[in-house]
Amino acid sequence: MPKINKGLRVGIEAKIEYNPILDVLGNHYESMRRSGLNDMQKGMSETLIEKTYQHKYNIQSRLGR
Repeated sequence: MPKINKGLRVGIEAKIEYNPILDVLGNHYESMRRSGLNDMQKGMSETLIEKTYQHKYNIQSRLGR
């Protein structure tokens, strides 16, 4: 599985906090990340993206919200 580039990130991509689990998820994460970035650029709020993606990708909330 390819390693995720943890190097310099700029713009809206820099808002995504790095977590080591992202290396394990590989391409699946990259696809979700690109979708999330596109949604942010379209004006979706982080809260709405989080709620939508939790349902869409069956992800548990990081804070138990």
